[in-house]
Amino acid sequence: MAATSPPSPNLSSSGCKHRLPLERTALARDFAPSCAIPLRFLIFGLLCLAAATGWLLIHPAMVLAPYHTPHTVAWAHLYILGFALSTVMGASYQIVPVALGVQLHSERLAAFHPILHIVGVTLLVPMFFVWSLPMVTLGGTLLISGALLFSYNLARTLRRIPRFDAVAAS
Repeated sequence: MAATSPPSPNLSSSGCKHRLPLERTALARDFAPSCAIPLRFLIFGLLCLAAATGWLLIHPAMVLAPYHTPHTVAWAHLYILGFALSTVMGASYQIVPVALGVQLHSERLAAFHPILHIVGVTLLVPMFFVWSLPMVTLGGTLLISGALLFSYNLARTLRRIPRFDAVAAS
């Protein structure tokens, strides 16, 4: 029988030599906002993706239609604002505090933001479809208000960074 040496203390169970210290992972968990904040955006984004994909499957000729028709404009806003922007904002609310090791400036503002965003997209897309520009303006105003709220909250969060390092610079 060959004698085996005990495992090295700096190796994880997968054999990786580089792992995060325990206190770093605990801090990341402490800085994470409530799960409800990013999940509202991510679930709404997935619903918008499903709606945009279903719409495109039902009307595939819309891809070849001129880009300035009401249906195409409505579909583009559903996909870009409903899916892409929702996903980016939801992920940002989760990733920024955890990656930078700071608390989110205001979870109350972050909890109010999805209301503005979801109502704005839900109002904007159908109103583009029927081309009711006064109602499009209202939906757009809600979306811009939400985007300003998001920018303010993240800017104040970024000001809390205790030290400026490579993670904060990127």
